[in-house]
Amino acid sequence: MNKEYDPRMHSAEHILNQTMVRMFNKGRSFSAHIEKKKSKCDYHFDRELTPSELVEIEGKVNEIIRQNLR
Repeated sequence: MNKEYDPRMHSAEHILNQTMVRMFNKGRSFSAHIEKKKSKCDYHFDRELTPSELVEIEGKVNEIIRQNLR
C-alpha cells in the first residue's frame, strides 16, 4: 500500500462521491488520486461549478465528517 495512503482520505472520497451524486445526479468520480497531503476527484460536468455550489459541497461533506459516523 502507498505510504501516503490515509484511510480518512479514502472515507472522505466516498462521502464526496455520495454528495455529488445527491446534489447533481452525475455519478461517482471518474478519476481519483487520494493521498495524505493532496487529493483530487474528477467528475464529468458540462460547466464549471459555481462558488456557492463549491461552498455547499464542502459544507455537506464536512457535516458528515463531523458526525463521526461508524
